[in-house]
Amino acid sequence: MGTGGTERFDKKINSMTYTLRGTILFILISASAFISGQDGQSIEVMTDGRSAGQMPVVIQGNVAFVPVSEITGHLGLRFFENKQKKKVVLSLGQRSVILTHRNPFIIVDKKAMQMPSPPLEMDGHMWIPLTYFIHATQDFFTQKLVFDPGSMVLNIQSAACNITDVQIESMKNGCLIHIKTGRTFGLQDIGLAVHQRWLNITIYGGSLDSTRLASEVRNGIIDKIVPKAFKNSAQIAFLCNQTILHKEVEVNSDEILIQLRTPVVSAESPAHNGASDRSRWLIDTIILDPGHGGRDPGAIGKSGTRESHINLKIALKLKAYMHSIMPDVKVLMTRDDDTFIGLRERTQFAIENRGKLFISIHADANTSSGVRGFSSYILGRSGSKIALEAAQKENSVIDLEDDPSAYQEFEGVAFIMNAIATNVYMKESENLARMVNETMKLRTGIPDRGVHQSRLYVLINYAMPTILIETAFLSNKYEERLLKTNSFQQKVAEAIGESIKQFKAVYEKGIG
Repeated sequence: MGTGGTERFDKKINSMTYTLRGTILFILISASAFISGQDGQSIEVMTDGRSAGQMPVVIQGNVAFVPVSEITGHLGLRFFENKQKKKVVLSLGQRSVILTHRNPFIIVDKKAMQMPSPPLEMDGHMWIPLTYFIHATQDFFTQKLVFDPGSMVLNIQSAACNITDVQIESMKNGCLIHIKTGRTFGLQDIGLAVHQRWLNITIYGGSLDSTRLASEVRNGIIDKIVPKAFKNSAQIAFLCNQTILHKEVEVNSDEILIQLRTPVVSAESPAHNGASDRSRWLIDTIILDPGHGGRDPGAIGKSGTRESHINLKIALKLKAYMHSIMPDVKVLMTRDDDTFIGLRERTQFAIENRGKLFISIHADANTSSGVRGFSSYILGRSGSKIALEAAQKENSVIDLEDDPSAYQEFEGVAFIMNAIATNVYMKESENLARMVNETMKLRTGIPDRGVHQSRLYVLINYAMPTILIETAFLSNKYEERLLKTNSFQQKVAEAIGESIKQFKAVYEKGIG
């Protein structure tokens, strides 16, 4: 090749070199702009109307790509990346989303879906097409995701859940279940049922995110948590690895507290908590409730004997007797004089003073003067004529309240049935009532009219065993005379006191 040919060849090579260098430079500049976001663009993330920060974004073919690791942080997802298989797994409770680098198929809860654009791999990390990802996972999240490409704003709207978290606290003989809430629930909103080691808690008016609360991680006596959302309620089922001997529910402003007692000491329980945990189950405070009072005299005997006065005298004698046989137990009375006390005030008094038993003391009346005897009542479905009559008589006190309209909800059958269903102490209440009747029969010698279930408003909304005792009939001349005597009042007081002592011993026997 001649000199001129050589020069032309060199110039061609140089030209190709410059072109190649320019192409490489253009690719590097483009890649740099692609990775960092065109012109430094970013997406503004808004959570429930408030700024939650920004995410980097790159645009390719009018499609916005964001780092999958960043969006999972905003959505509260667990993030796992398998670099060998080039897969990313996003998990929410027991549910999952699987993404693969440069693969348009996305697996949502084991169901395959195809996105128009696949995730991209840049600098060893996965970037996902935001709009297509939102569309593919729209049934996965409880939050609502809305992305506006024009304004580059991603709005995340949280679901309206008022049950936010479940925490398990192990105890020496069971556990405490803390159900965190965004509103205050009442005892009447909580239903508890146990079936073959499953504890089912129904929360009327509750709403939850089942994917966030589900768990299969063992914690003390709880092996599994299965939450379910319904239209007007929420249910959380707990699989227990021990038999539940006792259950108790308590409501606070921001949580529902469930206490479970089991026969076996949990190996995971902190030893130093034993004394404080045991004290939760002890019957250390008893509430005595002399029925009626003040402007509500209750039943009135033919000789003018007021039921409210008899109830108070028996309650005062019972308090003194219990101090003598159970000096370590605190005994409180909803009233200790002839004062009118509303039903809600009686309930509030018992709850505020952390009562462990509630005993409401009454005297009975009937249109037939020949009816005699004593009876005990627990909250339940009024099936018998006796129970219906008792409910009508005792519930009529609301007409004397300052604001009777406040009890309108009590009159609804659904409310009463719910209150009965949520009464976790029905068995304990019935045991106490039977002990009272047995001892009353021995002590007083008057007829035993039995233990009955009734829709008694005064027994609603307590997190403790509750009973109402009708000591004798003021409408019967003989029993009216008995009720007026100190000796009969003392017999009744001692019969109730001895029954409470017996019940306390049996009830606390299983506590470690």
